[in-house]
Amino acid sequence: MNNSRNFFGLLIIILIILLIVLGFLIYQKETNPAFLVELRKQIRPPEWEIYRNEENRFKFSYPQEYSLRVALPATSLFFLEKEINGEKKNWFEINVVTINTSIIEELLGRCDADGVKTSISCDKVISQSQFEKNNVTFHEIYLNEVTMTGSKKSEKTKGPIFVADLSENKAVFFQQIPHSNEDLAMLRQIISSFKLID
Repeated sequence: MNNSRNFFGLLIIILIILLIVLGFLIYQKETNPAFLVELRKQIRPPEWEIYRNEENRFKFSYPQEYSLRVALPATSLFFLEKEINGEKKNWFEINVVTINTSIIEELLGRCDADGVKTSISCDKVISQSQFEKNNVTFHEIYLNEVTMTGSKKSEKTKGPIFVADLSENKAVFFQQIPHSNEDLAMLRQIISSFKLID
């Protein structure tokens, strides 16, 4: 008798909790229809495209709202572009690189840019960490970027730059172009989909 009373008491508590949650969802639907749209987006992930690089034996996924563009024919520099107000903008840079010295030396060298009045270089690594994802070793690297405009010097953090090791002398660099937390979260999702092709 005591066990059945405990069971029914527990059942009543569960039903009350379910009714409260259901009431909250109905209230949100009536007062905020965007709430359910956002809830559906979180439950059902967006459709993603798959990019396959047969030459270097890797693939990764990216949302359909982006398009993949090769920067120059016969290069391994790609951009994921996004259309904003009718104009396509580079959002993420992806570069397959042959490593001649080390990943760090390669990154520091690729940071250099000279203009008429301004020059940009990276002089040191601020931080570096390593992680594994889908049996691929990644490096997350932040550099110190130095900008010289005339005699005026300014410094800022460049990164993160994610580097996927393909082999001893090949790697894929991933970098966001705009800098927002939302973009960084998207880049991390793209990197999470990165896999080597057998």
